[in-house]
Amino acid sequence: MISDSARASLYLITIIPSIIASIINLYYLLCDRTLRTAFNNHVIILVLLFVLIFDSTTVIWSIHFYRSGIVLVSNPAFCMIGTFIDSTVTVIITYLMAWASIERHILIFHSHWFATKSKRFVFHYFPLFLCLIYPIIIYSFMLFIRPCTIQFDYHQSQCGFYGCVTLNTNLAIFDVLAHNFIPITIVFTLNIALFIRVLYHRHRVQQRIDWRNYKKMAIQLLLIAAVFILFLFPPIILYTAYSFGLSWNVGADYISDGVYFGFYAFMLIPFASLSSLPKLRKKCKNIIFFWQRHPTINPEAMLLTRIKPNQTINKY
Repeated sequence: MISDSARASLYLITIIPSIIASIINLYYLLCDRTLRTAFNNHVIILVLLFVLIFDSTTVIWSIHFYRSGIVLVSNPAFCMIGTFIDSTVTVIITYLMAWASIERHILIFHSHWFATKSKRFVFHYFPLFLCLIYPIIIYSFMLFIRPCTIQFDYHQSQCGFYGCVTLNTNLAIFDVLAHNFIPITIVFTLNIALFIRVLYHRHRVQQRIDWRNYKKMAIQLLLIAAVFILFLFPPIILYTAYSFGLSWNVGADYISDGVYFGFYAFMLIPFASLSSLPKLRKKCKNIIFFWQRHPTINPEAMLLTRIKPNQTINKY
């Protein structure tokens, strides 16, 4: 098991580049009108925005908790608000990733579904709205509206306030299935299916469809989904088993570290997005390695510096 001081240090090393990468991604996608209006980028922009919120709140609070062993602000209001932000933001990102996995199939293989305003509302804007509003409503009910008498422990993550959900068996099962296992399984299965479908259709109808654009759309999501699945899917499977009665002694050490590394599923999304945008990646590379760029020297200019004042040059 990783020590708390090591956990704080690892988060701190990652969080600053993650925030910077999120800002760069958002600036690039929002300032370019073509990128900003592209349907495939809307969900990515929202994911990056909520990852930035996650980095700026939950991760920073977690770093303080791992370093000091106590929550940032020791009062009930902070515990309740912090738990609510953590719960809603992570589920919003998860739902957006699940919808992105569904929508990418529509954009590539059924683009005519976006032909009219009404279709765009049904198949694009309304699902995005649901991904944003549903977690806010459901966690407002589970954490605030539903009666819950729990004693705050400032030496526990989230002060133990999430126990309002996990200590109720039925609610815990609903929470892990609806907000974790099902959407992450959708991300996993549909991205594998997307990869297979793109390869299949690329060879089947290569002459009729511009597969270069579709390939970019597929790669953009596949890279982000790969990071998301790698860090989040294994601990979620085990946590789901716990909710259905598996003893907490099974994989106890792994689940602690698994939940910890699960945060990387969100923190590394900006880097995956960055790698899927070749023009942005090239710009960042030029900025980072600017000192390695050598000026281009005209051969004739070099020759002129070596001749005598009265000497002439025959180019032919």
